Amino acid sequence: MKLSVVMPVYNEQATLQAVIDRVLAVPLDIELICVDDGSSDGSREILSGLHASYAHAQAQAWNRVVLAIEVQLDVHPHPLLLVRLAEAYARQSGREAARRLWTRLCWEHPQTAAEILSRAPGDEGIARRWREFTSADAELPPEDFPAWLLIADLAQRSHVPRTLAPATPTGRVYAAVHELVSSNGAMSARAALHALRPELLRIYLDRRRAVYEK
Repeated sequence: MKLSVVMPVYNEQATLQAVIDRVLAVPLDIELICVDDGSSDGSREILSGLHASYAHAQAQAWNRVVLAIEVQLDVHPHPLLLVRLAEAYARQSGREAARRLWTRLCWEHPQTAAEILSRAPGDEGIARRWREFTSADAELPPEDFPAWLLIADLAQRSHVPRTLAPATPTGRVYAAVHELVSSNGAMSARAALHALRPELLRIYLDRRRAVYEK
């Protein structure tokens, strides 16, 4: 007989994992249902880590990870699930889907992106690009990593079209860089990017100059 346990959660980051471990350690067939009531201290992220996809990831059943997460329509507010889904696609050679998810992580959860992307699980290519991005002379925020990728890696242009950019200042910067690389550096595109993020324009021009000087 299965025992269902409903556990309300509100700002329990310090004790949540220990409480969950104790409940699951009871020698009964338990279904634990955690209901987050709008926590703001990281409790929600801990619960995301306990999503059904976690067990599939531990077993390296990446297709099951994708299925477990994509049944949720509202995955993007959960950064840990976004990371796990990107890893699952990357490990299955779904480079385009993974790239779109890493991009959304930067736009929607820049702090998590800054913590995760140096080791982007399952995607050494993105991890290598992130390390290059953070070692550049210009200090750009994590939100600008996708725009920088447009300059450093032409695959970004097809993997993440500008129509996916959000209607935010960061999204406008991405769209401007996309137009710049798509137009092969048209003067009007240069002017538009200069007005938004001159550091990215300088990076683009420096790379372009280096190519011609070879």
